[in-house]
Amino acid sequence: MVLQGSLPAMKGLVLSCLAVLALTACGRDEGRRGVPVNHGDAAAILESTPWLDRAPEHESDIVHLWIFPRGEGLYFVGNAYKGSYETFRYFVEEDEIRVRFHDDGKSHTMHFRIERIEDRVFDYRLTFDHTPRGPKVYYGIDQHRDLPPAARTLLDSLPL
Repeated sequence: MVLQGSLPAMKGLVLSCLAVLALTACGRDEGRRGVPVNHGDAAAILESTPWLDRAPEHESDIVHLWIFPRGEGLYFVGNAYKGSYETFRYFVEEDEIRVRFHDDGKSHTMHFRIERIEDRVFDYRLTFDHTPRGPKVYYGIDQHRDLPPAARTLLDSLPL
């Protein structure tokens, strides 16, 4: 999937996703222990889930977001009013992800772990050993979760 032609649409979807999460945010307990996901399932979960560093409580809250749709991805930082994004190519092998940003051509290798968590907003926690952008910990929603219809429609329309 080539993102160049769809970046404005993807940016709009990212902002819409942030708005839906802001409406459903109920807080979260970061101290909860997670159940590790095996490497075989981790890559599929990584690619099917938008990853936010936190649930925004207000439209002006700054969030960091990674999206990994099948070999090409997007990193976003901003809020509902203003933000920036970078596109990249990536490759996943077991617990390692290799990322190459299109703009500067720099490559980064990161180890990652995905855990299932019990939380009112999020279902998964993604932890990187280090990142070239943003924090090390992100949260995602299970794509099979019983969400309100408007949220389900939005998440189903993401290019993942």
